[in-house]
Amino acid sequence: MEFRRLGRTGFRVSVLGLGAAGLGSGKLSEVETAKLIYTALDSGINCIDTAECYGDSEIHIGKALGRNNNQVFVFTKCGHSSVSKELDWTTQTITDNLNQSLVRLKREQLDLVNIHSCPREKLIEGSVIEALERAKEAGKVRHIGLSGDGKAAVLGLLSDKFDVLQTSLNIADQEAIELTLPVALEKDVGVIVKRPLANAVWRYGSKPDNSWLHTYWNRIQALNYPFLNHNDCFGLAIRFPLTHQIVSTALVGTLNKLHLKMNIDSVKLGSTLDPEIYKRIRARFLECSNGEWHGVG
Repeated sequence: MEFRRLGRTGFRVSVLGLGAAGLGSGKLSEVETAKLIYTALDSGINCIDTAECYGDSEIHIGKALGRNNNQVFVFTKCGHSSVSKELDWTTQTITDNLNQSLVRLKREQLDLVNIHSCPREKLIEGSVIEALERAKEAGKVRHIGLSGDGKAAVLGLLSDKFDVLQTSLNIADQEAIELTLPVALEKDVGVIVKRPLANAVWRYGSKPDNSWLHTYWNRIQALNYPFLNHNDCFGLAIRFPLTHQIVSTALVGTLNKLHLKMNIDSVKLGSTLDPEIYKRIRARFLECSNGEWHGVG
């Protein structure tokens, strides 16, 4: 497994990270969840991404890792009311989220806390960032990050308040390449890529029922990449964002151990694309998007 530096955090993280949103869905038993986590770790993955709003995901991770496992970087997020689960940017909610995450993850200090899809106006207002900075000063948090896209992500980067940006980048979502990656490089901000496979929407024979997938579905139909019929389509897709060396890790979320191993195997022999293949993917996106396809938050 290849490891890369996560910006100014100094963390050395595996180029693939485990996206743990699905671990809180209840679809796997506690034992099955632990086995999935161990499969990831045994394969060389050393970072796991979760959030306080991902059901019992943090609880499962805390139980699987225990209190003494400091070899794994755990990234979590804040910004949801513990009662309604709706986005809530009050100082009290942020503080409650962090305290809850510490307990559930069985940690004395959180490696990285990302502000979860925070609106631009709340970033400008500043109280959310201040709440996280106070937690960092108190030793509860090592590093502060921003999970977001578009203008809000640019604002966050320019504020010099964040050590990490978690953003969307894949074959159907490339706004970050010109909008945020250059700023992250200049500021030495680590980049974590979410949705690196564009939710693999090309698997569906027809438009999926889940409206959350429709933007990527529509884009993939227009892009009509020929390589999506290739046996290594998943490998080619996941290597696309990792071709950018500013990207430290790409999060793969799955509840299937075989799918997880397939993704891991796809980068073990190389995490970047052949330059010509990359150029063709990039050119096709620019042709189809005409500058109007923005990042999907």
